[in-house]
Amino acid sequence: MIPENDRRIRRFFAPSASLRSGEIVALPADEAHHALHVLRLKVGDAVEVFDGAGLAAGAVVAAARRGEVQIEVQTVR
Repeated sequence: MIPENDRRIRRFFAPSASLRSGEIVALPADEAHHALHVLRLKVGDAVEVFDGAGLAAGAVVAAARRGEVQIEVQTVR
């Protein structure tokens, strides 16, 4: 569990993501594993996703189940 006072935004690489507000993006398997088992993120946690082509977006974890994490894009920068 992430401590309450830990306000760092976790960043994830999603190379084939469509970064538009409201889009649901599935993280690649390795990123999903890291999010679930290392960082222990939960639904509603704030994250940032980037596509490697210069786009980044603020997002929240929309679904988290074994082997799969989906995030909802909120604001594209």
